[in-house]
Amino acid sequence: MRYKTFIFSGLILTLFMLSSCAKWFEDNTQNDPLLVSSSNSSAFGAMRVSESSGAVYSHSMHLLGENNAKTECSVSAIDGGNVSTSENILCWVEVEENDLFYVGVQFTLDIAAGNCDYIGYQPFSFYQYRPGRTVETYFSVSCGCDSGCVEIAGVPPPCQYDYSVTGGPNCDTGSIMHNTKAWSEDSDTNSCVLVSDTNSTSLCGGDFDACINGPVTDLGVKEQIVFIDNGEYSNTWEISSPNSKGLFTNKYIANYAQFCAENDTEFDAIEYSNYAKYRAPGNEPVLDPLRKSPFYYFTCYDKALDVKARIRVMVREWDTEFDSSNAYVEQSGPVAQMDSDALEQEDLGPFNDYSDWDNARVDGANPTCTSDTDQGFIFPTGGL
Repeated sequence: MRYKTFIFSGLILTLFMLSSCAKWFEDNTQNDPLLVSSSNSSAFGAMRVSESSGAVYSHSMHLLGENNAKTECSVSAIDGGNVSTSENILCWVEVEENDLFYVGVQFTLDIAAGNCDYIGYQPFSFYQYRPGRTVETYFSVSCGCDSGCVEIAGVPPPCQYDYSVTGGPNCDTGSIMHNTKAWSEDSDTNSCVLVSDTNSTSLCGGDFDACINGPVTDLGVKEQIVFIDNGEYSNTWEISSPNSKGLFTNKYIANYAQFCAENDTEFDAIEYSNYAKYRAPGNEPVLDPLRKSPFYYFTCYDKALDVKARIRVMVREWDTEFDSSNAYVEQSGPVAQMDSDALEQEDLGPFNDYSDWDNARVDGANPTCTSDTDQGFIFPTGGL
């Protein structure tokens, strides 16, 4: 009887421990971005990104292009050779502005087995402050003689892109040189002669990346890379809402700006990518806040980190209610419901309650994807 009791008690203890371990595993892995899920389904093809905030909100995601208002954001097949157009796609997430401000967005990536060795996730980012390189020289002159010498007490100029004095970041990678000259009386010639001429350089000590803002700052790295060894994979990333971060616009999360729209249905994603890669030469600063990482990127890599497939996503905020089944959500250019400067009835206020990048144009600017000489948007240094 004692033996049976011992076995029975041990069985209960074992079941309790297994239950506890299972609970620990569930609690500690359900939100782990490195966890490879085994609950995937290949019904979508090879690779899919969906917006998973919930049906009660206005979020609607679809492939870019005419007749694609209801087409899911997915790559049907990945062949592993040269990346084709069908393996490098662009998708919209449509969200009404109040839902975007209070809810944010939530992306779910699904990969079917046999497609990717690694996956990469890189969220949208932009320059909140203009970064740059200060290149300045100032002079000091000391006189040990009277004739022909003027004392100069050199005052170092500021590093132009160091905003730490006003509570901002230091984004200046430049330097300031100090030239010091000393003059003295030559007793043999009774003239004033230069006895030393030295240069010293002080670095501004900043970093362009210190000026970056956007969802990438929550990720902690530029791109999250996960090895999945050609297996199935599923993971969800939640992009914090502007409200939860104490912000007052939707610029933090809505990366859409219509200036790359060629017509009502096309968006020049290649030129937009090139525009974002542009860097002015020499000591010229980055000209535009959107010249950083303009998309939310979901990438399928091989073991050499070469791209096999990529899904790029843009989040668009709508100033008024939209119908996700209407063809106007396919338009990449200006849509009245999306960017409305109109007022509601009488004293009810504007339709546009939270500004986005299309509301942040430099006065008179009409930027294009290929422009590399004019600033199109205002750096949101005063806040987001």
